[in-house]
Amino acid sequence: RRVTDGGGSVEKEYRVATRLPIDDLGAAVAAFAGGLYLPDNQRTCRPAKLSQVAGVAGEGADRTYLVTLCEGKRHQVKCMVNAVSGGANR
Repeated sequence: RRVTDGGGSVEKEYRVATRLPIDDLGAAVAAFAGGLYLPDNQRTCRPAKLSQVAGVAGEGADRTYLVTLCEGKRHQVKCMVNAVSGGANR
């Protein structure tokens, strides 16, 4: 539980396939790094990393990302991706 709870500094990496590409990846990366505010949850996340996965072939190649974070709240990754995509990936 200590690993998934996020109370420590253990980084967890998630591979995410979105419904639509994130339009402004640079702004999304900066938002993740600065500690993204999630209005649905009324909380600010710890700084996290977002990057697009390179070398993915086929359908969805432009919609595959890596999210690295040190906390792990319920549905956090989904909410973070939704927040930077303007609700397009809900």
